[in-house]
Amino acid sequence: MNNYKQITLKERTLIEYLFNVQKQSISFIAKELNRNRSTIL
Repeated sequence: MNNYKQITLKERTLIEYLFNVQKQSISFIAKELNRNRSTIL
C-alpha cells in the first residue's frame, strides 16, 4: 500500500472500485491502466 503515492487519487479510487466492486484482479487492472503491477500494489 505504500506505493499508492505513485498513482493519482482518481486512479486509486478507480482501482479500489474495480477491485472491490467488480472483483477484478490486480493484474487485469494494471493492464487496463498500462501500469506495472508493482506500482499498484
